Amino acid sequence: MNDHLCTLICIVGGAVAGEAKAQGVEKRLAPTVACESCEIALTHVARIGDADGPGALSSRPYSMARDSRGRFYLVTPETSRETPFVFEGNGRFVTRLGRAGRGPGEYENPSVVVLLPGDSVMVLDRRLARLTVLAPSYDVVRTAPIPAQAYAAVALANGDLVVNANVRTAELAGLPLHRFDAAGNHLKSFGAENPVVRPRYPYDHLRYLAPARAGGVWSVHHLHRYVIESWSGDGVFELRIERVADWFRPYETYWLPSPTTPPATRIMGLWEDDAGLLWVIGHVAGRDWSKGLAPGRLLEGQMSYPVVNDQIVYDGFLDVIDPRAGSVVATKRLPGTLDLVVAPGVVAGLRQAPEGWLYLDVWLTRLVSH
Repeated sequence: MNDHLCTLICIVGGAVAGEAKAQGVEKRLAPTVACESCEIALTHVARIGDADGPGALSSRPYSMARDSRGRFYLVTPETSRETPFVFEGNGRFVTRLGRAGRGPGEYENPSVVVLLPGDSVMVLDRRLARLTVLAPSYDVVRTAPIPAQAYAAVALANGDLVVNANVRTAELAGLPLHRFDAAGNHLKSFGAENPVVRPRYPYDHLRYLAPARAGGVWSVHHLHRYVIESWSGDGVFELRIERVADWFRPYETYWLPSPTTPPATRIMGLWEDDAGLLWVIGHVAGRDWSKGLAPGRLLEGQMSYPVVNDQIVYDGFLDVIDPRAGSVVATKRLPGTLDLVVAPGVVAGLRQAPEGWLYLDVWLTRLVSH
């Protein structure tokens, strides 16, 4: 059975459960897998990041994208003034975009990179509260204002942008998604049917986003619960899917691990494939998670156990979900984290060499049947 046929069977077979045609549909996914013969396969394609020099990653990448030439773009906002990186598809460093500063083509804290049609590159800077669009030649095409602290963004088919950000004004507080036109004009804020601001939970608003094939945007919670939502481009709630799994129980307060408390599970990204299936990546407690912690130390009156090796503390997981049938098509758990959705069907995991320098392994994903 070929890959396409496997996908087709999973969708049609599951459609008996009923498609989500009406707006505002809610579904809970059973923990069982719908397609027992389906398996997620990963093929390694590149290693990104050098031991030293201009291609060395000094901190964790938060956002990554790939153009039609196979080039990779990534940003490392933990290192505030580090400008975006460009690597060839084989992992060879190419260049850095722009320079540090506040003028055109300059960046203070680039946090998100998005590929636009025709290989134009959009970079969001959360400190400057500004987006910059670059031509494939990397010349500046335009800039526009965006909310400060932009966490994620997707471009819609008409050129509008949907940004995840915590906008702290009276009228927009509690709404995690914000739509802008190409000139930076705010069109609408949405993403919550009943907006609630909880000051004790500052990460409630964090979402990962993906464009929906039918228009609009997919949104998934980063922390607290495994919930995926579909919103139209006009901000109308369409579908909410909650994944039920014993390894991801909903929680209110994010916590740090200790020798007796495993780390909290977290979602790291999603995309929709050509068949309408949703792929979700994330982190779950590793089997030997306590071995990745440093010895405890007293910090502000409490014991703290810093994470010294993410690849021991966390495993990666990858789910394939049929949103129409409301089922889990396939799931895979693997040692080492999956940290970034690079493009539909392309994922990356951050790794650390024995010498201490950081790099990204990049894989292609596909659904196969046995």
